[in-house]
Amino acid sequence: MANGVQDITSLMITPIQRLPRYVLLLKELRKRTPDDHPDAQLLESALADVQVVADHVNERLRSHEDNARILEVQSSLWASNLNGVPNLLEPGRRLVREGTLTKVRSNGLLREVKVFLFSDIFLYASCWVMYLGRMHYHNHITFYGAGILKPGDNHFSNLAFKITSADLIRVFICRSLTERDEWISAINHEATGKRDLDSRRNSARSQPINNEISEPKNSLEHLRNTL
Repeated sequence: MANGVQDITSLMITPIQRLPRYVLLLKELRKRTPDDHPDAQLLESALADVQVVADHVNERLRSHEDNARILEVQSSLWASNLNGVPNLLEPGRRLVREGTLTKVRSNGLLREVKVFLFSDIFLYASCWVMYLGRMHYHNHITFYGAGILKPGDNHFSNLAFKITSADLIRVFICRSLTERDEWISAINHEATGKRDLDSRRNSARSQPINNEISEPKNSLEHLRNTL
């Protein structure tokens, strides 16, 4: 705002900022309106409609912020292989959780990695010391789920968890049991959501499509009478 005049950004955000105020105003009005008043039902209907709109706007704002963060992660990654970095901004994909874990490599050595749990993939990369803010992309997993390691699998089993996919298992070590359990819970929650979505899609594809067009009964009767 300059010289008391709002800029275009402030003006554009004003309707969004007002929606929560309308919800609070309608709630307060309804609370102070007797149940037998003619306006009581109208206020309840208006409140329900405004709440739906407010929830929709909030969801779109969260989606926009999430996509902005995904693009930020995408731009910070680089790859040394020919396939390059995968496209992270896919329809329906959400960034659920991110953090720093220790990955157990196939040769038994440990490596600190940055990890990103999306709604359908788990991606890990390492910080690139030569370029501040850049990360070396290693791989991503289309996960089936996560769980704790069996006792005796390795001496990190207390703080480690494994992620499974169709053809591989990856092991990561956390800093605490709480962090380990939070990662396992988040991954399994997204895995369950993926399976439910795939099941609904497969069910929809298997439904037969009725392309037959039936003539109205009265039209057929009219045709018989004219013959």
